[in-house]
Amino acid sequence: MDVSHNLREVLDAVKATWEQLPFARSRALNQTALDVQKFEHEEQLPSRLTIRNQWSKPRSKFGINIRFARKGDGEAEVYSRAPWLDFQERGGTKKPSGKVLLIPVVGGARPTPTAVVDRKLKPRKGRAGVFFHPRFDGVFRRVGDRLKLLFGKATSARVKARLDFEGSGKRKAQDVLEGNFVRAYEQALRTRR
Repeated sequence: MDVSHNLREVLDAVKATWEQLPFARSRALNQTALDVQKFEHEEQLPSRLTIRNQWSKPRSKFGINIRFARKGDGEAEVYSRAPWLDFQERGGTKKPSGKVLLIPVVGGARPTPTAVVDRKLKPRKGRAGVFFHPRFDGVFRRVGDRLKLLFGKATSARVKARLDFEGSGKRKAQDVLEGNFVRAYEQALRTRR
């Protein structure tokens, strides 16, 4: 009786497969982070907030950015440095940085609820036609012989939690991670040296 085996080949294949796991893991995490970034930037933020300029664009200062995973670590991070998003995520009470908080009035400083406040209407010392009225709480502009309210004054403003950045990002990551890992692992095995 003659017995032969290919145990050495099997062990070599298992070793080569095992060595590709860190690479596949980092590729899968990075692709998942890119998928979450795209979802948050293109779907989640525009459906929950009024985006008035390009601040949320990936790779911009306040945008939806990524810290990519490396082969040695098992973590990728999708984040934003925009300080106002914390209020949108968790809600809370906004306090003024100076004496009062000025809130743009729709039909006054802000023509529509989603419009940007015109720079010329923002109150500044020495700006003609725009002024604080001592008897009424607000910033006004003279229009003919009448006064038009541009900004109301407040000592604080309640901000409702309306952005689910963290929760929606986690759900999106769970939806796509498995498929991304399978594709990354197959690629790692095809391209191993």
